[in-house]
Amino acid sequence: MVFLITGASGILAQALIQRLSGLGHVVHSFSRSPDLINGMEEDGGIENSRLEDFQEVVDCVIHCAFTRSESLVALTESLAWTQEVASFCEKHSVPKVINISSQSVYPNNLHGQLISEKTPVSPSTRYGLAKYASELIFNRLSHLTVVNIRLASLVGKGMEARALYKMTLSALQEGKLQISGGKQYVSLLSVNDAAQGVLNIALSEKSTGKDTVNLASQESLTLLEVAGLIDSQVQAIGRAPVAIETKAIEEDGLPSLKLSCFKLEAVYGLKISDSVDNAIADIVANFKAASEASA
Repeated sequence: MVFLITGASGILAQALIQRLSGLGHVVHSFSRSPDLINGMEEDGGIENSRLEDFQEVVDCVIHCAFTRSESLVALTESLAWTQEVASFCEKHSVPKVINISSQSVYPNNLHGQLISEKTPVSPSTRYGLAKYASELIFNRLSHLTVVNIRLASLVGKGMEARALYKMTLSALQEGKLQISGGKQYVSLLSVNDAAQGVLNIALSEKSTGKDTVNLASQESLTLLEVAGLIDSQVQAIGRAPVAIETKAIEEDGLPSLKLSCFKLEAVYGLKISDSVDNAIADIVANFKAASEASA
């Protein structure tokens, strides 16, 4: 198959490019990053501005490109680029489009309630609203198969700025964790599992028409349970138990998100488990290796 992937500088897109190329698929990767394009020239890295003139036949577009910012300017630019990609898909009658959306389209105050694809959309951020707008843009395409993947928050390699990495590092360096609340649910997914999930959906013949699916790990974890997994992995390398301190906060004042993966398994046959625990294990292993190397 021939794939076109946008946002080639992103962590998820990079993982997808690697997997698809490894399976023998042809991959055309678009990015606005000149440095990345120079580094990927042999693999077909292409400047975004050249999309309008791109004439290769494409079987599937995977749209990963989107800002993580809350900036109105950045979000507007991302939606404008999304519209360009959608126009390309319609003009060239691309058979299948995978749009990487986000769990941020859902309300984050349904404490403990399982959120399915039928849960009414109610973004609490500009980013979430823009992501839902991207879904609407692609769903307007006629005669094309479109799958909007509402992705859980990514963790693992390349996601060092996110909370899971910082929590694990704190446990390793200081031997303690301080968390607010603890009963709130978090939907997390490793980059590796996300890439494999997107790949399986892209290659699946089960999706037709316009579809939406949550992509997350099967475990519904609270923040306190995540802290417990970190403690277990830290102890697994011979460290003392981590002191976990919780700060009491009203549940209603904390964001909480518990994604249902029923459709992911029922329709696409995907069941992702232990994603968070494996991501923590990788962080701990890398920390241990770096510590031993510098000793």
